[in-house]
Amino acid sequence: MNSIRMPLSVGATIVFLTACGGGGGLGGNPASATFRSRSAGLDGGAILCLAGDASSRLHAGTRHQGVFRSVDGGATWTATNAGLPDAVVVPLGGLASVRALAVDPADGNIVYAGLLRGGVYRSDDGGVTWTVRNTGLGDLDVQALAIDPATPTTVYAATDSGVYRSNNAGGTWSRRATGMTDTDVHALAIAPSAPAVLYAGTDTGVYVSTNSGTVWAAAAAGPSDVSTLLVDRFDPLTAYAGGVAGGMFRTANQGASWTAATSGLPSLYRLQQLVADPLLSGRLYAALGGGGVRVSNDGGAVWSPVVGALPHAGVTALQISSGGNRLVAATDGGGAFTSTDSGASWTATSSGLTGGGISDLVQSAIAPSTLYAATAAGVFVTADRGVTWTAARSGLSRWETQALAIVSNDAATAFVGTATAGVFRTQDRGANWTAVNTGLTDLDVNALAIVTGSSVNLYAGTETNGVFRSFDGGASWAASNSGLGNLNVRALALDPTDGNRVFAATRSGMFRSLDGGATWAGANNNLNDPVLQCVVIDPSEPAVVFAGTTNDGVYRTLDGGQNWQRRNTGLLADTIVRIVVVPGSNTVYAASAGDADDGRNPGVYRSDDRGDTWTPMLDGLAPQAVTALMLESGNSLWAGTAGGGLFRR
Repeated sequence: MNSIRMPLSVGATIVFLTACGGGGGLGGNPASATFRSRSAGLDGGAILCLAGDASSRLHAGTRHQGVFRSVDGGATWTATNAGLPDAVVVPLGGLASVRALAVDPADGNIVYAGLLRGGVYRSDDGGVTWTVRNTGLGDLDVQALAIDPATPTTVYAATDSGVYRSNNAGGTWSRRATGMTDTDVHALAIAPSAPAVLYAGTDTGVYVSTNSGTVWAAAAAGPSDVSTLLVDRFDPLTAYAGGVAGGMFRTANQGASWTAATSGLPSLYRLQQLVADPLLSGRLYAALGGGGVRVSNDGGAVWSPVVGALPHAGVTALQISSGGNRLVAATDGGGAFTSTDSGASWTATSSGLTGGGISDLVQSAIAPSTLYAATAAGVFVTADRGVTWTAARSGLSRWETQALAIVSNDAATAFVGTATAGVFRTQDRGANWTAVNTGLTDLDVNALAIVTGSSVNLYAGTETNGVFRSFDGGASWAASNSGLGNLNVRALALDPTDGNRVFAATRSGMFRSLDGGATWAGANNNLNDPVLQCVVIDPSEPAVVFAGTTNDGVYRTLDGGQNWQRRNTGLLADTIVRIVVVPGSNTVYAASAGDADDGRNPGVYRSDDRGDTWTPMLDGLAPQAVTALMLESGNSLWAGTAGGGLFRR
């Protein structure tokens, strides 16, 4: 999959087209001094949690976009962030990242939000406005919330330093971690039928309290790296714990022993959340990060995929209505989907949600107002330089799109690479897409490149099977890996003056071909970090090549890849996933997808001396993971983010 393999991040490849770095722009420096949002119509959103009340009202907590609310069961959404902190209060965080939500079961107007590094906020008007409730809360990194169903003024918050309890609706908090040797609590659940019984999930296992969190005891070994907990609504002794890939456990004796409940659950994906059908006893739903939604009709003994396949598999949260007739699945970047038939079919319900992950951008060379954006919610197209965007997903079986290539002399023909469904082609500006995967043995496509001036000569870089070539517009593909020492290809760059000269950036170094990919040789001299993210050739001087690394910033070669030099003066970020070179100048832009929440200084950087020194460009762009860059022909710089949408400067 095209990503830097970090939590809550999206793709990061470089696609070399007529210019560099994924963009079709032809030069000049951005005229405007400020990044401005250009996300109108880019529905999606990186949703971290969901909560609902007895009505049709839903709340979604997102990464760097705060809270969204729906009053029609998820059909439409509106941002409701009045009172929530921004980057001033939550350093390096942009808008608030909301990781937990809880609704008062007795009064749906009372909603609690748990923020990453922001503590707890409460709304008394159904999520419209918020006020901080952090008195006594010694750790502001809130990961889960729970409300006592019998006494809703009793609220619990799970943090990195244990559990905190409030007896006055968040007015004041006190730490409740006695008995915990591992206090980094990721998940929290209350027994509905016996609210004094709580379960807490940590990296090392589960803790149980039978006295409202006053004292905790470690449960028996079994679950680990726990991210979700669910307690049977009638029996406080029966609970489920899940998290690490393939790890689902069930206890019938309050954690004294555990039984694996993994039959039918794929081991590749982390379990993000469990929910129980409120009407059908024994029916459980599981959200898998990358594996869609699974259902069990026998209390977790056996799991199977829901009948309807979601077009986005990165499910982060689930919410089921009190009547059991509406199931909402939230995704990491793809927005929300709703099913009214127990998962047999799904409808995209993301209207108004913003902040979807942008993985690539391209511009038509002959129709400059036409741009394509590859996102976690599919492909979007604009005909007015980004004033408005329209979803272009017809025919795409999966929406997690990662790489784009557009034919230089035909704005209607483009190709998109996806995470699990291979390559698709459109010949009508995205109105319809057709899979073109014959011979492509790896459908996780990280990079696409098309030879300048050609409509049929393509390269594809894949996750596990290296480079593939097509000479017929994607109708057929053949592997082209002779000498390629690593088959995890992150990015490709083609020399615009010599179609036979190609660079492949991999997870284990740089490789170069001088014969159109027929053979490859390593090009890594002085390249200290072999875990590469991107590569781009200076279109005006092809001997100059830039590489972005995962842990060591930017490298540059002046001799076509024979020798590399580290070029990081002023660069505050390690993980560089995009580089754009302005043709005919010394100006270079670099994008970092380092995690803002970990203080890794993501964003856009500019160099006016070919990378010798760098300066951050943060005006109008809150520090957040930037995963796409494009310099358009109108001299504007575009930046696509992992969770904050699209910006133009």
